[in-house]
Amino acid sequence: ALDVAVGNALVSLYGKIGCMDDALKVFYKMFDCNLVSWNSIIGACAEHGHLQGACQIFEQMQQEGFVADKATFVNVLSASANRDSLTQGKRFHALTIVTSMSGDIQIDNALVNMYSKCANLEAAQRVFDCMSQRTTITWNAMISAYIQHGNTPDAVNLFLQMQDWGQAPDKVTFLGVLTACA
Repeated sequence: ALDVAVGNALVSLYGKIGCMDDALKVFYKMFDCNLVSWNSIIGACAEHGHLQGACQIFEQMQQEGFVADKATFVNVLSASANRDSLTQGKRFHALTIVTSMSGDIQIDNALVNMYSKCANLEAAQRVFDCMSQRTTITWNAMISAYIQHGNTPDAVNLFLQMQDWGQAPDKVTFLGVLTACA
């Protein structure tokens, strides 16, 4: 059995370098997992596009009595950010509402990103519109969503709206808008 701190570090390391088999082996050899352990393995699955693995581990985590936190939801929403995963992403979105996690800036940013990568711009825009706070990351995610789906006018309008709201664009914003106008 591995010490939890060492195990968490190894899971995170293996996850970052894409050695998912090793990350899972270490995770399942750990004697005493904590929420960091669960989030590390779910995050590794998410980072490498293993939605099914992330979902299975999420379910197992809940069965073992652990309560998902903000990091958990950001990870599972990230894992759901592709066209084939919209149903799963909607399920996780519903769970953020049930657990009162919606409204958090990081979760809302993950929702905008997930919906835009699932090609559901209407849902991404609804989440964006309901946000009480927006960061440059939020604006960039929505602008990029419009650009990726060929909607240059809305991307440019959002860029102008961003400035009207007093949010300073960054390099990513300018790159996106220049790409849209190219």
